[in-house]
Amino acid sequence: MVEALTRRWRALLFAVTVAIAVTAGFAYATVPDANGVIHACYRVDKKGEDDKGQVRIVDSARDCKKNEQHITWNQRGPQGETGPTGPPGGGTASLTSPNGLFKIEITNAGVVISGPGGTIHVDYDDAAVASD
Repeated sequence: MVEALTRRWRALLFAVTVAIAVTAGFAYATVPDANGVIHACYRVDKKGEDDKGQVRIVDSARDCKKNEQHITWNQRGPQGETGPTGPPGGGTASLTSPNGLFKIEITNAGVVISGPGGTIHVDYDDAAVASD
């Protein structure tokens, strides 16, 4: 009986030790780092050229070996330039099929879908179908 209790305590101690080690490993190896930067080591040959494209994600440049080049990137790129101002809203937006037979118009009053067989009008509280 004492031996069975000892085995249980050993198993529990082992499980707790593993849980602490795993948690510490996650806390230590933070990818990306606090600034959002991801560090990696890219394997190169003796001439500094690509050596089969092998990449390892690491915590910092210190983790790269002599035959590896340290590279970094971030999750969020730099802010791009502001694009051109679009046309003012509030008007009608429409799409027409390449053959010109079908059309969708969107206005503040609702949506109109039309084609060779008829028209569908949809607004806030009603929908109507009219055939040609």
